[in-house]
Amino acid sequence: MLLEKRPGLLLIVFIVALIAFNAWRIEDWGVDGLRTYMTHTIMQTTLFDFACVLGILLVFIHRDAKQHGLTYWWILPTFPFMPTIGILLYFVVRARKLSSTSSPPA
Repeated sequence: MLLEKRPGLLLIVFIVALIAFNAWRIEDWGVDGLRTYMTHTIMQTTLFDFACVLGILLVFIHRDAKQHGLTYWWILPTFPFMPTIGILLYFVVRARKLSSTSSPPA
């Protein structure tokens, strides 16, 4: 699975795609744009759905972190803005931890 084997690559692809999709409209990323995003009726419904999905994902991350002796609290500040970055960073740390514990000592 690409997520488990190459999370760093997925993180880079996500950031490049994010920049590519939004670079030409950076002027819309201001206070007025955020206010519209947060107060528009359809976005409030979408944000509720988004929060539910993040809650479910957090349950799985909590279980995975507990199973592998990892912490995950540091990804929580990314949830209101860019949760994909936090989740992918968790998997980068997870992959490094698992590869360091599975490698035989030299």
